[in-house]
Amino acid sequence: MGSILVGIDGSDRGRRALDWAVRFARVVGYDVHMLAVIDEAIANKAGVSVETIIETATAALEKKRQAALESYPDMHIQSSVSVGDIVGVLADSAAMHDLIVLGSHHGHTIGETIGGAKGLRVSVSTSVPTVVVPADWDAKQQGAGIVVGVGPDEAVSARAIDFGARAAVAFGQPLELVSAWGVPAWLERTAESMGGGLAPVGEQRQAELDRQLGRLAYE
Repeated sequence: MGSILVGIDGSDRGRRALDWAVRFARVVGYDVHMLAVIDEAIANKAGVSVETIIETATAALEKKRQAALESYPDMHIQSSVSVGDIVGVLADSAAMHDLIVLGSHHGHTIGETIGGAKGLRVSVSTSVPTVVVPADWDAKQQGAGIVVGVGPDEAVSARAIDFGARAAVAFGQPLELVSAWGVPAWLERTAESMGGGLAPVGEQRQAELDRQLGRLAYE
């Protein structure tokens, strides 16, 4: 049985992350663990005791847990509150789970954007697959397919592709691999002056995508 860690911060961003995580967990048969992290330094600056915030956060998480169980009574959902550096605690806690889900860094205000950027910071601080749910994500949105961005690092790309493939199978969705790159203008002009242009690069990347797809079909 796998498990998903969901970062909850009391914002709408966290609500969307939880909604996405619960829906995904139901399909793949995972448990869900909600985690709120209290930064003591921020609490002190706000003039609020850590104990008070912990009490408030604990009650809020339990309310969210009960609400989720009302919709999905067959699920196993837990919650906890930790104190420490938000990014560090989330990254360390993620190591005990199979997936971590966080709200997007794209917010409607500067404060939301700065606060939500923690999602991307966590993603580069842990080896656990990280899902960053867009701020405007809505479960009612119509869409199909799973897109995996394939980069130059073969090992990293292979893990991303494998994760995307498992999700595609679980959700019964088509899988698409995309490779995009950019080069400095001086390099592009140099390639063109040599008569080759960037076409060979595209052909090489396409060949890599075809190889990865062939690997998935074989497995």
